[in-house]
Amino acid sequence: MADIQEPEVCPFTYLYIPCDGGEIIEHKFTGNSDSELRQTLSKHFQKNKLTTGQSQEVAQSMKVDNAALAAEISDKVGFEIVPIIYPKATTGFVGTSLYIDEVGRFKELPLNDRASKIAQREIKGDAFLLQCLDNEMEDVWRRVDCTKSRFEELYASPPSQAPDPQTQMKLQQLMSAKGKMVEPDAIDGHEITNLEVEKAQAKKTEGATLIKAGNYEAAAECYTEAIKAIAGAKHAECSADEETLMELKRSCYSNRALCNTKLEKWGNVATDSTWVINLADDETDKLCTKALYRRGVARMHKGEFDEAGADLQKAKELDPNDSAIAKAKSELPALAAKFRRKEEGVYKAMFA
Repeated sequence: MADIQEPEVCPFTYLYIPCDGGEIIEHKFTGNSDSELRQTLSKHFQKNKLTTGQSQEVAQSMKVDNAALAAEISDKVGFEIVPIIYPKATTGFVGTSLYIDEVGRFKELPLNDRASKIAQREIKGDAFLLQCLDNEMEDVWRRVDCTKSRFEELYASPPSQAPDPQTQMKLQQLMSAKGKMVEPDAIDGHEITNLEVEKAQAKKTEGATLIKAGNYEAAAECYTEAIKAIAGAKHAECSADEETLMELKRSCYSNRALCNTKLEKWGNVATDSTWVINLADDETDKLCTKALYRRGVARMHKGEFDEAGADLQKAKELDPNDSAIAKAKSELPALAAKFRRKEEGVYKAMFA
């Protein structure tokens, strides 16, 4: 089954919002990859270097002893992503985010009034406004145009992210039906704030980059941090709605299951895939199909052949044309027979 590691990129428009109140400029990105885009944005923010005193402040905030190391890390990362509109069904799965200087508040950069208004938080320094089509259900993740007219809409009416009552009720009913489930990464008393949601989004993006580089251990850890950030009860001032949090969490569980599949940690694959299914509002969506396939393969490797067969059969019913599902399903009988022959040999040796 296909797994997209970073947004697809074809020529698209994004906005530059200078902090000095100058003209908002539409930039056309014509590069070949999202990595190239991130490098372009990082270079812009790295023009303003940290002073020695500012590096020490960054070191304290990052809880590292070496100020020079903190400054080096900040220069390499370059930007922070501030979600403005979360991708979900009601937005056509188009998300809008500001990209800002990760350490702009330490550099004592000027306040960006226009970016601050649409983000509804203080933004220091220049900002870029970008949009992504992010539909996990259809395996679509790509950059799309963000024009001046889009900024004007957001500036005239900054998004409140207020929860939709019907969606909230539906999700409450869903969770009630699932029973009192305790997520493996949940922390007692943890409250979800806007900053925690931003952290989860950033860690998800970082995890995708690490997957592309083949660093599955580090990527899995990123998804773990993302899940922990949004596991718990919402703080009263958190603006992300329940549907958005659920979709983000399921995506992170799904991506961590992918990492653990690559690492052949089959128990973890089965657990994460189960959570993708348990948290689903619609257990026929594409994330559930992926989860059923991965859990089926994990159960095959664990010797749980009946359960594996049930998972793969359901996955095939949901996506009859998927070759990976068909392959795993066809391999199951021979693998089960081999396992049983091996068991029989062990028993004969025991009682010989």
